Amino acid sequence: MPGTFDNETRLYLFDEWYDEGDWFEDEDGFLYIVPVGDGAETIGPDNETEDWLNAYYRDNEEEGWVPHPSDELLKKHGLHTIPPVLRRFNPYDGYYHA
Repeated sequence: MPGTFDNETRLYLFDEWYDEGDWFEDEDGFLYIVPVGDGAETIGPDNETEDWLNAYYRDNEEEGWVPHPSDELLKKHGLHTIPPVLRRFNPYDGYYHA
């Protein structure tokens, strides 16, 4: 879940698409990161919440830009936004938040 892992170096890889993407946490403490680039996969547990995020971003894309889900919609799906100031990455743990 924390990011792309390089088996040769045994480290997680930093990717700006994820760093600049939308970050969410669910009620169970699972992190979901929706990247900004086309073709990149959402990071998060393989569950209904991830399926919903993928569908929301796929269905609302307009010329490379997707509106951030409303607070009401996020609350309905048990999510809250992780602001950029709390986002963290290191090559040993991958992506996480403070």
